[in-house]
Amino acid sequence: MTSVTVIFTCYNRKEKTAAFVKSVQDDRLHIRYVVTDDGSTDGTAADLNRLAERGFDITTVHGDGKLYWCGGMRKAISHIFESGTKTDYYVFANDDVVVFDNALYEMIVQSRKHEDAVVVGTTCDHDGNLTYGGIRYHKHGIKYDLVDVTDEDLTCDSFNCNLVLLPAAVFEEMGNFDEHFTHAMGDFDYGLRIKRAGHPIESTRRYVGICERNPLKKTWADTNLSRRERFRLKESPKGLPFKEWFYFLRKNFGLGTALVRSLTPYGKILAGK
Repeated sequence: MTSVTVIFTCYNRKEKTAAFVKSVQDDRLHIRYVVTDDGSTDGTAADLNRLAERGFDITTVHGDGKLYWCGGMRKAISHIFESGTKTDYYVFANDDVVVFDNALYEMIVQSRKHEDAVVVGTTCDHDGNLTYGGIRYHKHGIKYDLVDVTDEDLTCDSFNCNLVLLPAAVFEEMGNFDEHFTHAMGDFDYGLRIKRAGHPIESTRRYVGICERNPLKKTWADTNLSRRERFRLKESPKGLPFKEWFYFLRKNFGLGTALVRSLTPYGKILAGK
């Protein structure tokens, strides 16, 4: 039986976390979950324990509430390497996805048919509109488009980590998430590393699950907020902190791009855009 390790981090949304875990299950696969609960106070850890008692193969590691997404993923991945337990595939995921029946199995079939490709699950909202998945950068610059299920070309340059399948060899070669990232950018950076290493990345031909898009309200991109508040949110861990953004740009697009594009968000805020 094909074995899969599903890796995710969670914090204070126990209903969504449990729904995600249950939606991933497939009797044709042995699915193991390694999850970082980053100090949830709503009973998430207890719910995960109850699922484990019911037969779900769940290992929970715990954070202090300050790990955020990238930190939680690093902690879970570190546990996997330290434990020495290996599976055939690994999945990076967000726990706000409700996975459709057969989706994970079909992603494995797709990977095997296409040179052990990394397969990015494309998600939609409840109205069937594209929300997250693989991305393809424009020929020049840092602008990108999401790869949709209707696109003729499914190849990707990187991805949102809502549901991403990696063959074991790729996971073991790439290792952990870059420690420079707190919350955002870690998934884009990881995908770009895979691309540079020469491994194929492609998105799915159908939507793999429901995942609503994160709202812009009360984020640094919310034009209804004051400039002062937008600057504060931009530099917060869940925003676009300057040091992390500059590092991401320099690492993946060069110093020249970093010097210019690291300042672009400030210009947008000042212009009220």
